[in-house]
Amino acid sequence: MTIENKFKVIKNNIVSADNHDKKTMALLKKLLIEKDMTQQDLARLLQRDKTTISRWSNDSREIHWDNAVAIAKILNIHPVEIYQPRSQIVLRWYVNSSYNVKMYDKEDQHKITIPFEYHNENVRAIQANIPGSHVDGEVYLFDIPKVKKWSSGALGKYCYCTASKSYKKKIGKKNDVSDVIGILKANSDYTFSVINPLTGDPVKPGCHKFTEDDLEIAVPVKVKFNPQLLQQKYTT
Repeated sequence: MTIENKFKVIKNNIVSADNHDKKTMALLKKLLIEKDMTQQDLARLLQRDKTTISRWSNDSREIHWDNAVAIAKILNIHPVEIYQPRSQIVLRWYVNSSYNVKMYDKEDQHKITIPFEYHNENVRAIQANIPGSHVDGEVYLFDIPKVKKWSSGALGKYCYCTASKSYKKKIGKKNDVSDVIGILKANSDYTFSVINPLTGDPVKPGCHKFTEDDLEIAVPVKVKFNPQLLQQKYTT
């Protein structure tokens, strides 16, 4: 769902959540606590009266969008987070240095916060669990389709790939392009490969010289980030 569907701009440039009530109105008080900042600190940085900040924090006055933008800049967040919290999903999957997708044991699965604009029912989070690597801890978000899909924007990017049934039968499940992440590369003979970004080699033997018809799914990463960082930076 887009921001436009979740929010509507009403008169006087005020942004309100649909079905607006105190639970969805302003999250400013919670955000200030998370950022270890007082209402007085925010009032000083915004050059606003502290009574106004108090009213915003106690949901007795709505926050105009222009003010939300100014507050967000100070708190280093997206302005929409003042009206709605970031989305959370369960982190169930990971890749090791082989870049084969595996599932965490149930006790190791946990919720993580993701950028709200990337949340939908098909999104899947996969973490790089590669101690000693510069990518260790990074989370990749993919939209996993329910039907066959080959994305034209996948080439040259980190992709989540699964093999077609016919290719699995041909190459064998152990070697095929099933549930792997890697850089989708076009070869000179018009075939494709999925490359392990750490080694530069195909992720599996079957991840080299296959055709578009050999894949059931090839979707590029939507975003990657490290949730362990205090100030999360999102890059596409």
